[in-house]
Amino acid sequence: MPVGGEGFVRLLAKGRFLFDDKSGHPYHFMVATVTGVAPFVSMLRDFAGRHEEGEWIPYRIALLQAASISCELGYSEELSALARRFPWFHYIPTVSRVGLDPGWVGEKGRVEDVARKYLDALGFAPAATTAYACGNPNMVENVKGIFQRAGFPKDFVKQEVYWVAEKGE
Repeated sequence: MPVGGEGFVRLLAKGRFLFDDKSGHPYHFMVATVTGVAPFVSMLRDFAGRHEEGEWIPYRIALLQAASISCELGYSEELSALARRFPWFHYIPTVSRVGLDPGWVGEKGRVEDVARKYLDALGFAPAATTAYACGNPNMVENVKGIFQRAGFPKDFVKQEVYWVAEKGE
């Protein structure tokens, strides 16, 4: 916006995409593509701010963040540091176009392919987990399908879609 430009601010926040601490679930599995990580960063900053480093808490939170190339993984340094500080947090960045990012040494693959691997590997069972997806609307739909096939009840799958996908997009 140029200097002197006008902006519009809503009277009330539009979104309701929040950390679900009312579910009673100790596990929270978050999936994001590129800028879809922003709400999770906010949730994690708040959560970490309420807990001491090294404090045992009955929660386990994982964030799977996906991008085409690693420079699109916004907040990755902050999230990696958070994962080193708090044993309850797992950060899993993944890159899908490794041919364009030959120096990448982390997880490789599309978020939809990596999600199920980590749900199982980290023990995020449907009965004890709230699942979240935010970002590209096609990814959100695909990941919701993965959660559904894994047995997650619809009430415990939260989503935030940044735009409505056109047919064929």
